[in-house]
Amino acid sequence: MINQIIPCNKDYTEIARTIYKAIKNHPKIVIFLNGSMGSGKTTFARTLTRFYGSEAIQSASFGLVNKLPGKNNIIHCDFYRCSLNEEFLDTEITPLLGDEFLLLIEWCSPQILDVEADHYCFEINALKDGNRSITFSEISSE
Repeated sequence: MINQIIPCNKDYTEIARTIYKAIKNHPKIVIFLNGSMGSGKTTFARTLTRFYGSEAIQSASFGLVNKLPGKNNIIHCDFYRCSLNEEFLDTEITPLLGDEFLLLIEWCSPQILDVEADHYCFEINALKDGNRSITFSEISSE
């Protein structure tokens, strides 16, 4: 869906707007955010959630799962220090999901979770020249 390189000093507003326009009519969204440490995963998540009416995303040091205020039910997860498993999904995340949700998951392999939703992967990598390579694509269940 998106595959581009952006300058290191550019913010994520235009990319987040493009992604928001592509997914805003989907009531249930899961986005896996992956990239190297400090590449901008949380910053991108914060920028995207502004389009949903929330700016409350904190860094990973504040919790594994955070439910945010906004137009949609927004849940932000960060698995830098641990891994996602079915039991954690069933007991800690699934109860937070509603009829509509945006579930953002950092540091987790893109996969189809056992929740009814459209699944996407946002991959960001810092390049040697300081720029960032960004890919956003749908995850297929096939």
